[in-house]
Amino acid sequence: MLRKDDNLDAEFNRYLLKQFFSAYKTKQQYYWSEDEFECIIKFCLNNNKLSMMHYALSLALKYYPHNVEFHYYSGKYFMLTNKYTKAITHFKKFLLDDAENDFVVFEMCFCWEMLEEEDQAIEVFTDYLDKVNSNSSAGWFALGTVYIKKDEIDNAIDAFELSLALNPESIATYFNLGNLYCIKGAYDKAYLIYLEVLKYDEEDAAVYANLGECCFYLEDYENVIEYEKKALSLNNNYEYAYYFLAKTYFKYSNYNLAADFVQKAIDCDDKISEFYSLKAYISLNLDNTQLAEESFKTAVKLDPTLFECHLEIAVFYLQENRINDVIGILEENLPDMSGEDKMQAEYLLCACYYYTGNKQESYALFINVENSDAALFDFLYDHFENFVNDPVISDLIANMNS
Repeated sequence: MLRKDDNLDAEFNRYLLKQFFSAYKTKQQYYWSEDEFECIIKFCLNNNKLSMMHYALSLALKYYPHNVEFHYYSGKYFMLTNKYTKAITHFKKFLLDDAENDFVVFEMCFCWEMLEEEDQAIEVFTDYLDKVNSNSSAGWFALGTVYIKKDEIDNAIDAFELSLALNPESIATYFNLGNLYCIKGAYDKAYLIYLEVLKYDEEDAAVYANLGECCFYLEDYENVIEYEKKALSLNNNYEYAYYFLAKTYFKYSNYNLAADFVQKAIDCDDKISEFYSLKAYISLNLDNTQLAEESFKTAVKLDPTLFECHLEIAVFYLQENRINDVIGILEENLPDMSGEDKMQAEYLLCACYYYTGNKQESYALFINVENSDAALFDFLYDHFENFVNDPVISDLIANMNS
């Protein structure tokens, strides 16, 4: 095993490195001791001289093939050069000698993750936690992060809960747990988790912003305003604090104030689609239809899966009597739609087909729509009176409402 103190004489180190540089340049194969190789390898690693490091490791493993420390450094080299499969091979050889080394376990799992082999990473972590060190808070935390990548939310929560029990002052674990509970819609639990962070850090804007978000979905709007303003007092560029203030004032029908806050969110980050979607709905309530249409279009440009916004754009085209454009946007997005968005798009498409003279296709699609919506029929009547009054369509509507 290699010694850890790096206490080789400084003058000798300089001589050793000079000798190594000469050997590297000429590709001579010098024979150095294990301690000397370690000195050379560490110097190369610490100074990011990876090509030299690889040369030194090739010699070190040639002379000392059973030295597990050299296998660790080889794993490190291959990891740094994105050769993750080779890195894993060397890390495994190291762990055969030192199975309890947290750090190497984590580095090997990082390689599995980079190879998008999360199942392998989970297997390594769970094996390590089951057989070697079940009290490793860092191990449970790392396992939780891999579960997040696999979208296994419940397993991730379990892992983070175990990590937190072993290290109850880990702010990162609190944040991960809070975020996961938000994903599950358990905002009451997330709120309590974020409150715990304040015991350890009262100056983190993210904590207050997240508390405000939880309060919004818990319909505690007064506390949304309090928490988000506190977040902004600590970081006045916190875009989501402005966003949830805008959503809250929108709920209060204070559209001017909502417009001010959503614009501040966009000023902080103009690449977030939901900011523009909210801006569009605020603009509609302020009777600024041009800005609303522009904002909807920006939202779907940033995120084409915002189907509700596609529908709103279709309505704008409808009001301009651009029926073929309405058909185009609906046909393009309908295959990926679901739920209420899909139902609305199908009814609107039925009406547009009818309007353009394609009655049979309109009837066929109308019959296959899975749900009905009285409010939507009213909308169709306002824009497509002839369609709704068509004998076939009116009979279908009557049957739906019976």
